[in-house]
Amino acid sequence: MAKLDKLVEQARAHLEPGEQIEAAVLGAYDTKMMGQSTVRNGVMLATDRRLVFSRRSSAGTTSSHFRMPTSRRLSRARV
Repeated sequence: MAKLDKLVEQARAHLEPGEQIEAAVLGAYDTKMMGQSTVRNGVMLATDRRLVFSRRSSAGTTSSHFRMPTSRRLSRARV
């Protein structure tokens, strides 16, 4: 749990003022970089406004943001 807590604290810098974290999980996503498929590991945050995927990089901490639909419902699943 310490790794998740540390990544969440680092990701807080990418949140908007007043934005609240509702849930956080360690995760990965597939993407393309310079035409090659790659996997990015980090933490996925569900906030009251959007989804934020944050990861460590050579430049510090970077993040990707995904807006949530206006009618949303989050649920937790066990895998």
